[in-house]
Amino acid sequence: MRRRPRAGGKPAKTRRRKTAAPGRRNAAGTELRTINEALEQRIAEETQERIQIWNVCQDLLVITDLEGKFLKVNPAWTATLGWHESELLGKSSQWMIHPDDRKQALVETERLAAGRILLRFGIRFREKNGSYRWLSWRAVPHQGRIYAMARDETEQKYAEDRFRDAQQELERVSRQTTLGAMTASIAHEIRQPLAAIVANSSAGMRWLSRAEPDVKEALDVLKGIIDDAHRASEIVTNIRAMFRKENHDKHLLNANDLVRNVLALVHGEIERQQAVLQVELRDEIPQIKAEQVPLQQVFLNLTMNALEAMSSIKDRDRLLLVKSEIHVSDGVLITVADAGPGIDPKNMDRIFEPFFTTKSEGMGMGLSICRSIVQAHGGRLWATSGSPYGSAFHVQLPSAVE
Repeated sequence: MRRRPRAGGKPAKTRRRKTAAPGRRNAAGTELRTINEALEQRIAEETQERIQIWNVCQDLLVITDLEGKFLKVNPAWTATLGWHESELLGKSSQWMIHPDDRKQALVETERLAAGRILLRFGIRFREKNGSYRWLSWRAVPHQGRIYAMARDETEQKYAEDRFRDAQQELERVSRQTTLGAMTASIAHEIRQPLAAIVANSSAGMRWLSRAEPDVKEALDVLKGIIDDAHRASEIVTNIRAMFRKENHDKHLLNANDLVRNVLALVHGEIERQQAVLQVELRDEIPQIKAEQVPLQQVFLNLTMNALEAMSSIKDRDRLLLVKSEIHVSDGVLITVADAGPGIDPKNMDRIFEPFFTTKSEGMGMGLSICRSIVQAHGGRLWATSGSPYGSAFHVQLPSAVE
């Protein structure tokens, strides 16, 4: 159809559609094929990489449906548990899970089916030989499937169990060691007033058995008996207070009182060792919040160590110094120093290590446990060399914050 000419003008020009030249179309097609081939090759390479990772991964990989039935597993299942892929596909994992863990496993599977992500969950899976291994799971649901990975943590679990058992055994040995030292000291301490009571009673009988009884001497002896009996009673009272159940809780305490209680317990040992006790307790020190019995064990251990260190000293006084002071404006510092041979500088950092000891019959646990107790109270325990001889152990404890 011809276009009508414009009114009073020339007829309108017809527009021609431009078409690409045949050579240009061929070049574009070739470029598109090259891009598609490169994309296909890249997809094939990445797919092959994923397959290789799937096959060589030592973690257990699995894809299941929302009910937990296995759809695909990697070879690590065979390497770790012994089960072949054909023995697992189409089945759920319930028959493999330890009976004690099945209920929790069902709960976690239901959570995954509801869309929740499982970050970490440890359960026991049965090996083909009948034993069980601890597997730590991570899983995520996606489009009707569950993608999960499990890592074998059996050896780590057993190592943790062995470490926990070792800790419990060390604590038991520590309690026995400390109790043995305390028992010996307590027995010696109680034996003193009892022996004095017996001696004074015999003396009193002699004063009263004379032809002319010496009543004054007898009264003095009876007074000594009463004093010794009170002393024995105080020792028993202090011991009972140390082991009352409620003292295992943290309370506001005065560090000086803890030190005095320990010195009362070891008073007999101090005399037996012919040691000179020098006590310098600052009157106004801040209170601490602590468990009474463990800290008393610390001070007892340090005091007994100091006395033992001086047992072979012959050429100078066996000076035992126990001192308290304020540390860094509000903390408490207790120092137990001796005049013994001192600590070899090369061992200064090692004496707090477990099982390290310089004693022929020592276990090497006392100072290590003492440091743990002090650290549990937020404090520090360290040692320094004395001048010109001996050593000093320092216990720093934070003041109680109300």
